[in-house]
This record gives sequence, C-alpha cells and structure tokens, in this order.
Amino acid sequence: MLVTGNNCFKYFRATDGILKSTHTAIQKKEAHISNNYTCHTWLADGRLLVCTDVGEIMLLESSGDYKTLLASSPLENFYIECI
Repeated sequence: MLVTGNNCFKYFRATDGILKSTHTAIQKKEAHISNNYTCHTWLADGRLLVCTDVGEIMLLESSGDYKTLLASSPLENFYIECI
C-alpha cells in the first residue's frame, strides 16, 4: 500500500497479515525533485509511477526505491492530479 501527498510518502507491505511501514521517503530520489506528491499508480509489473505538483513523473521499483525521472514528464509547473 502506498500513501502520497504534500511532503508525504508512506510505503507499507503486508507481512503475516500485518501492515508494516517500510519507507517514509522515496529512497535514492534526486534532491531537485519536488516532495509534493500529487498522485501515484501501480504498474502491471509491480513498479510505481509517482507524480508531483510541478509535472514530474518518477518511476519507482516495486520496493519503493527511486529508479528515474521519466523523460516524457510534462514539467513546466504542470500540476498532475491523476495518473
């Protein structure tokens, strides 16, 4: 389970029927990327897309670790509300 919001990233995993917090921040994220996370989605392969208020779209591994900023991100202060 993932919870995102303004300066909020909480990644949980179910272990033995109990939700345990594994990350409270995106691990290995580039410092210049906004911390105002506006939406996210799970991909079919288990990875994640997380969007920001300034048009950035990040690809995260299934573990919640940062992989890359997508080159196709709209940027230019484009507030992404849904993905």
